[in-house]
Amino acid sequence: MLNSLKLLWIVPLLSVAVEVPPDSNETTLGVAVGGGSYSLIARDCSGRAQSATEVPFVAGSVSIERGLKNDVVLGAKVDYFQRNKPGNPANPYEFSPQDNLRNSGMFITPYFGIDERGIGIAVGAVIPTHGFDLGLSSSGGLSFLNRSYDNLLLAGKIRFGELNRITVESSFNFNSPLVAGGGLVDVGIGIPISDGLGRVWLGLDSGPYEASGLLLKTTVPLSEQILFTGSGRFARAGIVTKEYGWSAGFKYRWH
Repeated sequence: MLNSLKLLWIVPLLSVAVEVPPDSNETTLGVAVGGGSYSLIARDCSGRAQSATEVPFVAGSVSIERGLKNDVVLGAKVDYFQRNKPGNPANPYEFSPQDNLRNSGMFITPYFGIDERGIGIAVGAVIPTHGFDLGLSSSGGLSFLNRSYDNLLLAGKIRFGELNRITVESSFNFNSPLVAGGGLVDVGIGIPISDGLGRVWLGLDSGPYEASGLLLKTTVPLSEQILFTGSGRFARAGIVTKEYGWSAGFKYRWH
């Protein structure tokens, strides 16, 4: 399964289980907060895991999306990410060889796409406000993520199927908040839970988490304009003691 997830970075894929397809001239404003923990793995020369260090983090995001004519959508989101530096003297990890590395980062992601009944696609770019490394000195099955967010990176999402039916969905660098709302790459299915805008999304995610984890996301309409969004993920495999993430937020829609 991890080998399959590795391939997703070459396709602008996107999960819209926590998104609502905008009507023409509709605007959606969203806010979300979350947190969790991922692992850094110490390995020997042969690549075998020796020990794991937990990295707790908190995150938040603000997003806005505008529906235009011909099913075109324009949007942008701002993500904030802050992690605690591991403090285990027996396993002193450094996130980067840079002496001035920061333990927090902010990322701006503008994007555009098409959101039709049977398919939704969006692509964008992750723009960091300064050089920032997620600390992936060891990246369990996604070695291509072992890099700093110091350049533009692709972000995207895709959906196959109508939202009032079961859909197949995936994303790359698009979850809100980043990392807390799901791994940097995910794939799963979306299921409607009501005649309105309620949805549940269930799938797998990975990165920067060491182990691929089970990811659950949901959208619950509180009114015609206000939606509650939430997510949770958990993984436990081998030397990794625990890796988890959670998020909660609201969206407000208006014409």
